[in-house]
Amino acid sequence: KRQINTHFLTPEAQAVIGEVHPQTAPARAVLEKEGFRYRNYVDIFDGGPTLECDIDRVRAIRKSRLVEVSEGQPAPGEWPACLVSNENYTNFRAMLVRTNPTCERLVLTAAQLDALKCNAGDTVRLVRLCPEEKTA
Repeated sequence: KRQINTHFLTPEAQAVIGEVHPQTAPARAVLEKEGFRYRNYVDIFDGGPTLECDIDRVRAIRKSRLVEVSEGQPAPGEWPACLVSNENYTNFRAMLVRTNPTCERLVLTAAQLDALKCNAGDTVRLVRLCPEEKTA
């Protein structure tokens, strides 16, 4: 990490260093909810902020858990969106499913198992996509 001499830049360019484009502000908000923080470093190519975090501070990592999968028809219901991933480092796959995030066994269709490169009985990682809303 090195310093950049910004005094060669126009005042307009200097004013936007470390700022996000309005279209990317929602992405930054998602990352910040996950535990990422701006630590006064910018990308050398676009001048935008770089967000960093310690792995143990990422909500999706802290809250994820391992569950066994089985093949079948997922239970109907209004379940939250959850991220599911296989445990294969060299052939990693992940997908979004609507399911009970506290289930003991995750039921997936044959097509979902195939997309994840998993078989019934395998272990997958499961986490709710968005943090639970706090209720009063």
